[in-house]
Amino acid sequence: MRQSIKGIYLKHFPYSETSAIIKVFTQEYGLQSFIAKGIKKKKGAAAALQPFHLLEIECSYNPNKSLNYVGLIKLQKPPISITRDVRKSMVAIFLTEVLYKCIKEEEANLELYDYISTAISIFDESEFNANFHLVFLMGLSRYFGFQPSQPEKPSQKYFSLKEGVFEFPNDIFDYHLSVELSELFKKLIGMKFDAVSELKYSNTERKELLDSMIKYYEMQLGMKKDVITSHKILETIFED
Repeated sequence: MRQSIKGIYLKHFPYSETSAIIKVFTQEYGLQSFIAKGIKKKKGAAAALQPFHLLEIECSYNPNKSLNYVGLIKLQKPPISITRDVRKSMVAIFLTEVLYKCIKEEEANLELYDYISTAISIFDESEFNANFHLVFLMGLSRYFGFQPSQPEKPSQKYFSLKEGVFEFPNDIFDYHLSVELSELFKKLIGMKFDAVSELKYSNTERKELLDSMIKYYEMQLGMKKDVITSHKILETIFED
């Protein structure tokens, strides 16, 4: 039976001259792969396959198949600014890469889906903020099980990327953030999207925080070093 499936676009690969395999994090079934036959000839459908796009897919879904054929692909709603603002487009490219390389669940995770889809809508409908991606990543870490807690004691001034906690270690290792960077990192914990404008980071601080956040994800998820690369494009759009 044909059904309509909501999902978040992650990536697509060539399947033939006119077709593609699409990776989508769906509301109903988690991470799924679909074959879109002839999509390269359909301008509207092909244009929907962009970072931070919320999709609606019509297909006859069979859970026993690793690949299901798509009948129709369309946007849940047309984006307002993500495709028009080059800064937002670059942030969307980066965050979509993070999602693609972190999400592995082939089953529904409604809380995670709702977090991402809500964040995309807020990002699209709000004015650009250079710290949005940092708040997004900190919030996202909760759904992967490693969101940090605030330090329990004033003496715990060093954040450990390895342990995911604030510490006062006897020895400082390369996975400990400096006291200054730990303090900036701490401000992101529990931050809501409607309060992101309260964050005041310089471009240098923002870069250091992002580099640290990526290392944190890599260590917590057991990813290879430098597996996430597209954050480097953000350096070209953030200025003090």
